[in-house]
Amino acid sequence: MEIELDFYSDWIRHLKNTLSKMGYSVTNVSDEKIPIVYFNALRRIIPQKPREVLRSKEFYCDGGLSSAVEEIEKKAKNGENLNPYLSTSLKKADYHDTMLNDWGIHHFHLGSNIDMPGFIERTRPLLFVKVTNTHFYLIAVKNHGDWNCQELVEIIHKNWPEVIKHYKLEIVIGLSHVPSDENIKKLRKVNINTMIKMSDGAIYAPVGGG
Repeated sequence: MEIELDFYSDWIRHLKNTLSKMGYSVTNVSDEKIPIVYFNALRRIIPQKPREVLRSKEFYCDGGLSSAVEEIEKKAKNGENLNPYLSTSLKKADYHDTMLNDWGIHHFHLGSNIDMPGFIERTRPLLFVKVTNTHFYLIAVKNHGDWNCQELVEIIHKNWPEVIKHYKLEIVIGLSHVPSDENIKKLRKVNINTMIKMSDGAIYAPVGGG
């Protein structure tokens, strides 16, 4: 008796079911793209688990934003749901967050009330955070649109270099072209990531994996 096994189809079916349970519609997504869509969605969602919360030495927010930041910190420490603070594009499984892909940095809105189903009200100031399985690193509060501000990576480099050490290019001594924030913005629009140089000369490959 011959038994025919198709593990790939089984895997695709499993990913589709998982995406559906996560609230995503995949009816118009080809089987070939299902793994990409799945891992993209998985990366953007922040799993609920307690994390140690740390603020950078440079961290500052004005009094009007303090309560929102403290609420997010409390929820991060307690392992509560942080996803309502993220972009509403989280509803789209195939949406690519270029800053997250390039630098591994999430941004959180600083509202205090539910503005639309499942999401906190949108704000112009945003909290930029590096999230790992164990830690919640508060980098800075900046404005909506500061997706390509290299200062964010510089702050991680100065405060928690161990978090991004695997992306540091130890044998590279310089770059023939050091990209500006505007350069990075333009490159991301055509799906290109670039190495960046810190103020002390350290050079990093995309610390989000690209």
